[in-house]
Amino acid sequence: MMAALEVWDQQTWPSELRALFDDNFPSLEGFVTEERRIEDTRYGPTGWCRGARARPLNPFQRVHDEVLRRAQELASELSVVGYHCTRLHSDEIDHILSHGLEPLSKDLFERRVRARVLAGDISTDVGAGLLADNFVHDEEGTRLGRLFFLFTADLTRMDDFFSFWGGESLYTTHHGKQEMLLPLRTIGVPCIVEAVLPTDALCLWSDSMGERLYEAVLAHWGLREGAPGWEDSVADPVPADRIRRIIRLGDPVFARLTDCAAWSESELLSRWAI
Repeated sequence: MMAALEVWDQQTWPSELRALFDDNFPSLEGFVTEERRIEDTRYGPTGWCRGARARPLNPFQRVHDEVLRRAQELASELSVVGYHCTRLHSDEIDHILSHGLEPLSKDLFERRVRARVLAGDISTDVGAGLLADNFVHDEEGTRLGRLFFLFTADLTRMDDFFSFWGGESLYTTHHGKQEMLLPLRTIGVPCIVEAVLPTDALCLWSDSMGERLYEAVLAHWGLREGAPGWEDSVADPVPADRIRRIIRLGDPVFARLTDCAAWSESELLSRWAI
């Protein structure tokens, strides 16, 4: 199995990266505490700025900035584990394991829908409706040309991705249209595609990888609310040799990641139509 950093498990982090944060814990904790004090003093409980005073300097700023700079250097050579949550037909699972994942495109979308019509999974009329009404053809859409992944072990809020086949660009345009949504709940099974992604392939939006790892460390230390991790995307195909596995509903790992182990069969059926 290809080695990679799992954001939520610091035992998978390179020792030099762990030491960078651990050795500077007092200064980083001091930086966070001082930032909160500065913001509370500046804005107060109402959120309004108290005058036009210059923002005070954080005495831990230099160490903070140096840690982030070095973290970025170390992160540039790493790969990270990401989860792509979706619902897949068995032949799509086989194809991904053999050929990898493709970013969303009009061609990919149309191929998938037509394959399900030919297989008899959806009617010709439903297929035509899906091809005519979706967000894939929205050139301004943020998902076109991208593959989205979650870099966290908390996948408890992914219900729609597991409930409906076809992805967000498809099912979101049909909410409230039961004649279109019900067929999408009968195709395939809920799946988590586990992939190993080089950090330089991530879009990262506004933050650097060093900053993302720093935020994850703060969550590990209890200095930031929420579970360690984030959502991100890649613009290039993910080859088959970077697909670790596809975790299906029924696998204990799927239950752990989604926290569905305690659900009854009727609850699973109502939520994910298994």
